[in-house]
Amino acid sequence: MLGSHRLTNRRPRIEHRTKLATSGPMPPELAQRFTLAELAVMKIVADEVARLGTCRLTKGEMSDRAKTSESTVHNAIRKARDLDLLTVQQRRQPGRKNLPNLIIITDKEWWLCRPKYRALRQDREEVKRNFAKT
Repeated sequence: MLGSHRLTNRRPRIEHRTKLATSGPMPPELAQRFTLAELAVMKIVADEVARLGTCRLTKGEMSDRAKTSESTVHNAIRKARDLDLLTVQQRRQPGRKNLPNLIIITDKEWWLCRPKYRALRQDREEVKRNFAKT
């Protein structure tokens, strides 16, 4: 009985991760290096970068959105950093709680593979240019 309860609680989380991973903006040759859960995390990062230019989410926020553990978030970001897909800038605050890391996508192949992300990026840059003119 207890085992079936745990299984029913896991199923929606697994389905959510699968949906995120398969809709993510990563070409197959890069995606094969990540697990399904790690790809879900990369989708969250890509969405944030497309929206804001950087990802400033904490590991907890990313794990909640991707329905994974914080250690999976850590492993996914470390793996992507080691593959030179992104950079991570730590924002230490002496004597205080550190600010969330800034994550920036540096791999053009990953970034430019999906029109949705190109369009979001172009729209954001156009808004910046128009704002700078005024």
